[in-house]
Amino acid sequence: MNPRFSRKEILVSTLAVEGVLAFLAVILAGLCGLLGLRHQPVAEWQWPWTALHWSWAAVGWGCLGAVPPLVIILLIDRYPIGPFKHVADISDRFLRPLLRPCRWPDYFLLATLAGFCEELFFRGWMQPCLAQWLPLWAGVLLSGFVFALCHLITPAYFIIAWIISLYLAALLIWTDNLLVPMLTHGVYDLIAIFAVMNTKTSTPDEPDRISARSDEIIETLPTPLSAESDSSPQAPSPSSTDREPGNDA
Repeated sequence: MNPRFSRKEILVSTLAVEGVLAFLAVILAGLCGLLGLRHQPVAEWQWPWTALHWSWAAVGWGCLGAVPPLVIILLIDRYPIGPFKHVADISDRFLRPLLRPCRWPDYFLLATLAGFCEELFFRGWMQPCLAQWLPLWAGVLLSGFVFALCHLITPAYFIIAWIISLYLAALLIWTDNLLVPMLTHGVYDLIAIFAVMNTKTSTPDEPDRISARSDEIIETLPTPLSAESDSSPQAPSPSSTDREPGNDA
């Protein structure tokens, strides 16, 4: 069972973790530029936001891009096979208890932080940086592996996170715009959070409450006659009760 966190603790912790990723993306990119760890001019790749361009087309593609991973998760949930049989348990045992104190505006903040900060680090800095020294496919696989490690909740979720990372990397390569995977990541997280928090399923607390309630009901049930006869004191025999003291003579 997950430890209980307050709403403030969840928001502050998320802001801190995602903020560290964004900060690392900027710092590491700057260090690579200063140390000359590059094969291309600094202006082409140094800063993570170099490939970030605003356009309505990018917004549209970013929102539509969230559909395939959502469909994959839905299919895995409906037709679980192999290691994916217990993916639904992640929602029941981890996400729902963790996010229960949050309100619906918080979901937008959490999804926005994840989409912007994580993509700034993995797709904005790591993927282009690895592409300077490795083949494109190797850089994509390696950055996806690190991304999946950061989302290692269960082995099955590790595989799912790696697949989603490869998909986000493909979006960046295809559109050459970091805004697209950022929006795809954020929209996917937002819809997934709303779906998880509005699904009526059992949580880890409910079996305990049901068990406690069952014990209460059992205690209030009438005791069986056989049990009463076994536990009640033995009644004295009529011969002993009717016999008066002094009648022995």
